[in-house]
Amino acid sequence: MISRRHRLETNDTDTFGEQDDRAIAAPKTLKIGIYGWRKRCLYLFLVLLLVIIAVNLALTIWILVVLDFNLEGIDKLEFTDDGIRLEGTAEFRGPVHARDISAIAGSNLTVRSLQQVHLSVGNSTISVRNDDILVQSNRFQVSSPERNDPLLILNNGELTVGADILEAMGTRGVSMEGPIEADTIRAHNKQQLSIESASGSMNILGSDGVSMEATAGQINIQSADELLLRSVSGSVVIDAADIQIGLPMDDREQSTVYDVCVCQNNGRLFLVASAMDGTTNCANQQDLCTS
Repeated sequence: MISRRHRLETNDTDTFGEQDDRAIAAPKTLKIGIYGWRKRCLYLFLVLLLVIIAVNLALTIWILVVLDFNLEGIDKLEFTDDGIRLEGTAEFRGPVHARDISAIAGSNLTVRSLQQVHLSVGNSTISVRNDDILVQSNRFQVSSPERNDPLLILNNGELTVGADILEAMGTRGVSMEGPIEADTIRAHNKQQLSIESASGSMNILGSDGVSMEATAGQINIQSADELLLRSVSGSVVIDAADIQIGLPMDDREQSTVYDVCVCQNNGRLFLVASAMDGTTNCANQQDLCTS
């Protein structure tokens, strides 16, 4: 009994030993990496990424070729130390902010807009519209480019003309609501000068004198009511080779020679027929002084 039992224990021990030797002799293999559908998705992503890079590179090259990029700028747009130089036509879709906009030497600067052109500097604005030009500023001045002298100044409702000659070419002339200050007012060559006040009075004043001269024609002064020539401290002199004055007269007597009479009360002038004996009949026509 003892020997058989010992034999069984020995056989069991040998069986367990053989199993341990086989386990040590055949180690397990561990798989490291991406396999299956994950690997296929990774390759697909890499292919798509390469396609996107190729398309972006092609678009970049196409844009560089179309816009003509170079070391100095873009096509006709040149970047300089003073700013940007453009040869040709530029279209702006929004506001433009610049310190100086000038044309290239020998060419014109043209600004066009389908609606309006609006220039703004501080509180001053210039708006060019379809039918009008609107300027809003406290002071407006037009200067000569040669001497930089002011030709036209508009300041606080006062218009000052600094040009040597102001010429109006319109057929209806110039209409002013306020006073006019000028050294000389004359008509254009071979044209008449007409100064009139349609609904009011007219005053011609000169601190050193007023001179009216017609070198090749006549001077016509007409008034609907009264014409007053007054000299405060001097005299009124009418000097001409032939002086013709239309004065009221007594129609009851016809003559070829008349005397000029003056009313003492109002200074009115009138004519009466001269008497044959050389005396005057002014005293007999006093009714003309009161009519």
